[in-house]
Amino acid sequence: MRSATISTLMLAVLALLAMAAATYYYPWPEPQVETTVEQLFESYQGSQVRGMEIVQFNRDRGSLEKIKLVRRGDRWVIPSKQNYTASQGARIALAISSLSDLKVFEIMSDNQKDHLDFGVVDPEDYDNAANRGSLGTKLTLTDRNQKEIASLIIGLPVKDEANIKHFARITNQPNVYVIDYDPRVLSTDFASWVSTNPLQLAQRQGDSGQGVNAVDIDFNRLQGDDPLKMTKDTIYRAEIRPTQEGTMGVALLETSIPDSKELRQLTPTAQQIAKLTGMGQFLSTIVLNDVTRKDPNASKAIKSLQPFDPKLTESMQALGFLNCRNENGNFECDPVSGDVRIYTPTGVVMTMSFGAIAGTTQDGTGKLNYAMIITAGINKEALKLPKKPADLNEDPNSDENKAFQRSVQDAQGRIEVAQNTANELNKLHSDWYYIIGDDVIKRLRPEISIPPMAKPLIVPTDLPNQSEPESGKPNEGAPSGSGQSPTPALRLSNGTEADEQSSESNQNGGVKLPQS
Repeated sequence: MRSATISTLMLAVLALLAMAAATYYYPWPEPQVETTVEQLFESYQGSQVRGMEIVQFNRDRGSLEKIKLVRRGDRWVIPSKQNYTASQGARIALAISSLSDLKVFEIMSDNQKDHLDFGVVDPEDYDNAANRGSLGTKLTLTDRNQKEIASLIIGLPVKDEANIKHFARITNQPNVYVIDYDPRVLSTDFASWVSTNPLQLAQRQGDSGQGVNAVDIDFNRLQGDDPLKMTKDTIYRAEIRPTQEGTMGVALLETSIPDSKELRQLTPTAQQIAKLTGMGQFLSTIVLNDVTRKDPNASKAIKSLQPFDPKLTESMQALGFLNCRNENGNFECDPVSGDVRIYTPTGVVMTMSFGAIAGTTQDGTGKLNYAMIITAGINKEALKLPKKPADLNEDPNSDENKAFQRSVQDAQGRIEVAQNTANELNKLHSDWYYIIGDDVIKRLRPEISIPPMAKPLIVPTDLPNQSEPESGKPNEGAPSGSGQSPTPALRLSNGTEADEQSSESNQNGGVKLPQS
């Protein structure tokens, strides 16, 4: 009896073990993971957003950085930069819509102590942060009443995720979530939100904007203590013009003659041509490090089409723009660091004038910044009215007179269009000094190697009479013992002498400037 009971119990145990094994190894379907636990913020329309602030701690510089954008009417401005226009519309739209319909993939923690591990510590608490590497990037959106629409702190990326997932939390709340978010759109860098094409040039064929058909580069330094008596040292002056091959070449290259106001002409080398014509690719990508407003009087003078009181522009001297004046309806200054002049096919002339040093860049490298102004005018040489033929039949009904009158009207129309364009550009730029880095100036006004001027050959006057050839050799006019004839200097059209550069004189640069 006892034996039968034991056998029964053993069979029962074996049956239970077999059932457990079957349950363990049976291919049960895996439970589905919930990927949309909740929506992080209530939906909102982009038009509701009237303010946006981005805050992050820059560990390289050891400082908190903020940028705030505010919508004023139909444009976004940066209040901390005296309401300069934030014109990167696509980036702004992406940033303000990034928190709408944002879904949560997973809730990672509801414990504030875990914020350090997920990198979602509020960047404005950097003074109290145990590890500044745990500080996140905070984005806050507000409405027209400055009421908060949404505020999120984006932290570290989620490891081993194919998608762009990050840890994040709602500002002032403990929960840490996993969300799908690309934080690269969030930047506190001023240059990220403003135009890099202040000249409004066409960047590719068919684009709206101005084309370029010629450029003048005046690389000079003004020296002296008296703004009215500065001396000009021309490092080089170059004229970049179209060639017959359809590329841009260097039509003229000249430099200062020491201790003289005259310039000597150089034959451009292939290397110089490549550098000078290569600047064209940077005309529509000018990165601005900062801006500052001009004195209202200076702004008024720039917009004026008439001569003005020089006292209006005295404030510009501090930033290196001297002797400002109106020349034939165009605003001009003598900048201490030279200028670049751009000619368009429509007859508009835009000038980037480079002034004095304006501090250093904020990236910690110590690179120099320079002040720059942009002004516009018209090319009156290219926009002349047609001359009346001496033998014109002035009968109003004659075909000849009608054709001439049409040509006058067409020319007047082109002048009016060019002047209106110049006026709009001056309206856009007259209020601002642009602060650009030394690297930007070097791209717009390249540094090229200029050979020193050859010293004049001095022939001693106490040489023995060499009227008779020595040793039966013909007299070549060389100094005694030299064995070489003197090298003649290159005589220029203005009567000065200059040395030739011992390189190619091919003037085809092979680089195209922006064309309309």
